[in-house]
Amino acid sequence: MDGDVRSRIGAAVQRVDAVLVSADVGRVLVHWLGQLAEVTVQRNGCAPAGLVEVQGALAEAVAAVGDSRVREPCDVLASEVLALGQEPVVNVGDAARMLDLKPDTVRLMCRRGKLGAKKVAGRWFPAVAAVQNQLRRRVERSA
Repeated sequence: MDGDVRSRIGAAVQRVDAVLVSADVGRVLVHWLGQLAEVTVQRNGCAPAGLVEVQGALAEAVAAVGDSRVREPCDVLASEVLALGQEPVVNVGDAARMLDLKPDTVRLMCRRGKLGAKKVAGRWFPAVAAVQNQLRRRVERSA
């Protein structure tokens, strides 16, 4: 009987090329994939093949279907570091808080190349290293 159940389940399983998820669930998945990439890089020296590409594609899809009036991801990702590619990045809101600037000012800095960032599906993700460098320069100027 166990084999019969398995064969019926196997016959019912179909390949899925698309899965419908909400934008919030997508953002959580992007975040989780970033954490997975960080852990595997720490343990193995590199992320699993294709993981970064999947995370990037999912981030683009989430941004494309998200509410265009909301410029920042939901609070689930607030103050979290994402890994898009090999370079860790933060969202614009977190970078603005770290630099004590308005999010629009950070976006302008990204657009003008004054703050290293990646643009994924119309959203800027400043590099953590670039934000830290900006903070260091600000401290040096004030000293």
